[in-house]
Amino acid sequence: MCERKALIMRVPATADAAAEARRTVHDRCGHVPGHLLDVAELLASEIVTNAVMHAGGILTIAIEWDLEQLTFSVSDDSPDTPVIRDHSAEDIGGRGMRLVDHLAAAWGCTQDPDGKGKVVWFRLALCAVLDDRGATPAESIRVP
Repeated sequence: MCERKALIMRVPATADAAAEARRTVHDRCGHVPGHLLDVAELLASEIVTNAVMHAGGILTIAIEWDLEQLTFSVSDDSPDTPVIRDHSAEDIGGRGMRLVDHLAAAWGCTQDPDGKGKVVWFRLALCAVLDDRGATPAESIRVP
């Protein structure tokens, strides 16, 4: 049986929050294979950045992991659900949730029962299934 580990931290929704999330994923999840650790750091940065930009306040970040999967979540005080936006090649931003959708094994958003906030999460499978070229989804994705 795999030992499941967890970490919960509260951070202010400042410009440093995404970097702190990336550092924490990197420091605490050393067993994650290199390319998937890069993906975990990227996706953590994306959903924390969304919370900073659209919610503010104090964020609660939770990371749970074992040998098979890593789940990362961020709770904030905004009820607004993240959306996968259409974008053009000239757009500077707006690709974050598209990256999450393409690279995570699963992701979602759960509204707080009081309607005053939400939890956005993603899960990475650490025992990834390979595609017909022998690449994991994280290795084969190209986002324009």
